[in-house]
Amino acid sequence: MSKPSPATSPPALPCGSSGRFASARARTARALAGASIPPREPATDRRPHRGPRRRLGCLLVALTLTACGGAPPWMPLSAATPDRDDPDDGLTLVWIGHGACERLERGAWVRCPTLDYAFTVEQRRRGARWESVKTLRRHHPAYDGSAGPRIQTYFFVVDYAAPDADGRVAARVRSSLGDGTGATDREFRAATLALRAPVSRFAPFDRYRITQAYRYEEGRLEELVELDDGDRPWVRNREVARLFGARTFDAPPTRR
Repeated sequence: MSKPSPATSPPALPCGSSGRFASARARTARALAGASIPPREPATDRRPHRGPRRRLGCLLVALTLTACGGAPPWMPLSAATPDRDDPDDGLTLVWIGHGACERLERGAWVRCPTLDYAFTVEQRRRGARWESVKTLRRHHPAYDGSAGPRIQTYFFVVDYAAPDADGRVAARVRSSLGDGTGATDREFRAATLALRAPVSRFAPFDRYRITQAYRYEEGRLEELVELDDGDRPWVRNREVARLFGARTFDAPPTRR
């Protein structure tokens, strides 16, 4: 997945002092792995609006308390080494790309280049199960750490059901960013994922919405990773990645 992840994802706390909170769980949330966004929840199901003008001091205290008792991000555990213990692993794709961060301010999307990132996704497709590992790197010299460490890793496991009568393929997701559901088509070209973020209730978002467009013939993956507070958008990352496949060389590819 690049995610489903993969692909991927993950974004960053945006520009400005309102993005400088330090919850360990919230900081794991910044990257990953849908074309049609799943229906948004009705307004009656939303929590009270938590705008950026809340008292920052109370927010920092609450998030710090959450960080102290928070569990480490989820990752799949196995004693097996895939390439060694499962050589016939179906299909493995590697995506290499970059993400551009934007934050919604006064009704307009504003670029936050200090929070942009490069990423790689290792995507293993084994029948109805896809497993992805996404690694994020923030290289900008002015990055202030507000979205967590410069280097972060996320894990995704996506289980697909059989296609329904309309050709829709439903999915269940477990990931470092939270658990959720998704859907795609029979050819896995356009996918959506919706994940609940395991963050403090004081965080400015509570879910991820991920939209993926696999352009296999072009060797290209396009993703939109959105961080929303209920049905209110907050931050989004536009990701573009290239596909790399295994190959051999008749001679060393690099010489001096």
